[in-house]
Amino acid sequence: MDQLLAGGMTTDIALVGILVALCILYAVWRDTDALLTLLLALPTAAFIYTIFPYHELLLGLAPGVPEYVLLLSLFVGFLLMVLWVFVRTFGSAHGGEGAMHIMSVSLILVLLLVTLSYHLTPAIDIYTFSASFDAFFEPEASLFWILITILVMILFV
Repeated sequence: MDQLLAGGMTTDIALVGILVALCILYAVWRDTDALLTLLLALPTAAFIYTIFPYHELLLGLAPGVPEYVLLLSLFVGFLLMVLWVFVRTFGSAHGGEGAMHIMSVSLILVLLLVTLSYHLTPAIDIYTFSASFDAFFEPEASLFWILITILVMILFV
């Protein structure tokens, strides 16, 4: 256990803990409606980002800007577009106010964000996770099983 903690995993756990805490604070302040809508919009935005055929063209338009800034901006742009469409067509998702509900939604959202940062966005250029996190999140099978787990968890939230 000491080797895992000494290998940078404590920083990873702290980062995940901070993200979960921020989501919990937001949910306590504003309810979980926006977090649930974001949770539903992220996979759709990730799909659009993945099939977007003009990544190379975009990188050529701004040669002085770091690649990860452009690609993360593209992903955030798709996410904002999907959020706008979801809210305009379906309205905001309706969450609850219970402590377990808030913690569950926050944890699921952070799990999805970490998973997508491994597989879709160039977040690795901003923060490099430890080998322990890599072993869990990096394999392609992990993407599938984590997304299925998140889908099942949403049913019970």
